[in-house]
Amino acid sequence: MTKVEILYQGFKQKTLPNINWHMTGDMSSRMDSLQLMFNGVKTITELGTFQGCSTSAWLKLKPEKLLTIDIKRYLDEEIFKQAAKEINVDFKYIVQDDLTIDLEPCELLFIDTSHVDEHTYQELQRHADKATQYIVFHDIVEPRFGTMPGIRRWWKNNPQWVEKYKDLNECGFLVLQKN
Repeated sequence: MTKVEILYQGFKQKTLPNINWHMTGDMSSRMDSLQLMFNGVKTITELGTFQGCSTSAWLKLKPEKLLTIDIKRYLDEEIFKQAAKEINVDFKYIVQDDLTIDLEPCELLFIDTSHVDEHTYQELQRHADKATQYIVFHDIVEPRFGTMPGIRRWWKNNPQWVEKYKDLNECGFLVLQKN
């Protein structure tokens, strides 16, 4: 079994040691769906890495390049670097405020950061034009999370993005696809 598969299964089954499982939300239940929805995506940028649950799902897709960014260092970077190297994925982890960084173009932009209206809006204003196919959001259920007001505010001026998938189960998930 590859290191990526060990990480993926460990997050999916919630068996990895030293993980704050309460804080992973429902992402582990979405991991297989991500594999089906985004198979073939070559470049992924993830805003909001945290402990790496979604990161392991993105790695399992074997993109050519995966950039993941978080404002604090939560991720065990070495384990993920080793896993990415084993499957020839160009992996980079940056600890920085995502509103202060310039992103390169990517096919898929995943946003799972502060869950606050204004921050989400600013992320989209700054980075949405870098996504060529998908913008994906976790934690969209209102009023628990403030993500959707920021998305709606940005979206009304960006009709080229259409809803591909949305569910409001547990924490919620939204996929926008460029038309």
